[in-house]
Amino acid sequence: NVKEPSLYFISFMIKKITFLFLFLTPVSLLAQNASVNGYVTDKSSGETLISANVALLENNRGTSTNTLGYFSLTNIEPGTYTIACTYVGFTLFKKTITLEENETLRLDIELESNVVSSEEIVITGERARDEQKVIGTAEINTELITSLPKVFEADVFRSIQLLPGVK
Repeated sequence: NVKEPSLYFISFMIKKITFLFLFLTPVSLLAQNASVNGYVTDKSSGETLISANVALLENNRGTSTNTLGYFSLTNIEPGTYTIACTYVGFTLFKKTITLEENETLRLDIELESNVVSSEEIVITGERARDEQKVIGTAEINTELITSLPKVFEADVFRSIQLLPGVK
């Protein structure tokens, strides 16, 4: 003798599950993430560096600075990360940062210039002699002119106009 659940009980359970699903799921989705922003500048001159690369090494997320040298990394899970910044001609910047939930960390990065030096390089070569080019002239011998077809009359200029490339 097994009793079947009443229709009222099934309806009550469906409403309860729906309530839990609709109201408790968004709470986990609303967990606030952290962000990091700031400027990248040249340490010696203070000039902002355009298109410097800034990245979090642990999650392979990064960005480039804009025309004002500003960067912003958003929607980062709270935790400890190594932030790195690179720019051509400057030394690599690395720093360990810890981000808390809802934190917006302001991090201004100063890069030091990296001077690459080598021994003197001497390049020698010879310049090719430019031949004097005469543009717009051609030598035509008399036999060619006399062998051209005669158009209406024996005019040298009209005969030359029949040659290819002459208008």
